[in-house]
Amino acid sequence: MSEPVLSQTIMVDGFTAYDYVDPPADTDGNTFIWQTIEGWFGGVAPRGNPVDRPLLDGAHDGPAPFEGRTVTISGTLLAATRSGLQVGLDRLSAILSAGTRRSALVVNETQRGASRQAMVRLGGPTLVDRKSTYQADWSLVLYAADPLRYSSIEHSLDLLPFLAGSGRTYNLIPNRRYGANTRPGTGTAMNYGNTDTPPVITFTGPCTNPGIRIVGGNQIQYMSTLVAEESVIIDCGARTVMLSGANRRRNLSAASRWITLAPGANQLYHWVDNIDKTGSAHVTWRDAWL
Repeated sequence: MSEPVLSQTIMVDGFTAYDYVDPPADTDGNTFIWQTIEGWFGGVAPRGNPVDRPLLDGAHDGPAPFEGRTVTISGTLLAATRSGLQVGLDRLSAILSAGTRRSALVVNETQRGASRQAMVRLGGPTLVDRKSTYQADWSLVLYAADPLRYSSIEHSLDLLPFLAGSGRTYNLIPNRRYGANTRPGTGTAMNYGNTDTPPVITFTGPCTNPGIRIVGGNQIQYMSTLVAEESVIIDCGARTVMLSGANRRRNLSAASRWITLAPGANQLYHWVDNIDKTGSAHVTWRDAWL
C-alpha cells in the first residue's frame, strides 16, 4: 500500500500554491506550483548602529533589533486552456493589490506537522513571464514588518486572580465552617517556538487594578476599575491598551513593562486590588520562530 502524498502549501490572500506531484487545479482549471521560497526559513539581519571608539579598538555597541522579513516566492502556472492562462495571470496580479493590502502568509509544512504564518504586504512588483499559451512563470515578493513566524494555532490561558485563604477553624459545633481555600492565581503558558512571543491579555471586570506578572520577569498592570463584563485588551506585540475602542495606554502603572513569553514554560501570576478578588484574565499567544 502506497503512502499518501503530503501537500506542502503556501497561502496568502486567498491564493494557494503547491509543491508536490499532481496538485489540484482551481475552478478555472489552473494549477499554481511554487518552486522556491527565499527569506522564509532562517533568520533575518540585525540593524545595529555601532559607534567607533575614539583612539581605541572596536566600537560602542547598542541594541540590535532585527529588520523586517522579505520573502520571495517563485513558481509556475499551468493552465488547462488558453483563456484560463489569462485568468491565472490576472489572479497573480491581484494578490494583495485589491481591497486587501495586508494578509497572513501561511506556509504549511505538513511533513513536520507545522503551519506557520506572518502578516505581509507586497514588497515589490509581482512578476510574470508567459512561457507558452498554457504556462507562465511567476514571482511574488512579500514584506513582513514583524520578522517573526508565528504558529497558525493560537493558545490561550484563563486565570482567576490570587485569593489568600483565611485559615481553617476547627469548631466542633454543627454546622462546621472552614476558611476559604487559597486560589494561587497562577498558570503556565508554553511557547513551543525558538524566540520570545508577545501575548494579548484581556482583563475582565468587576475588578480594580488588574495585573499579570511573569514569575521572575516583567509585569503589566492596568490602573483603573473595570465594572462587570467590561474588558480592557492589552496587546503586548502592538503595544496597545484598548477599552471599548479607545486608547487607555496612559492607565498602565509606572512599573509596567511589555511582556513576552520565552521559549518553553512561562509561569504567569494574576492579581487584582479589590478585596473580593473578582475578575479574570484571558491570555492568548502563538508560538514564535525567528
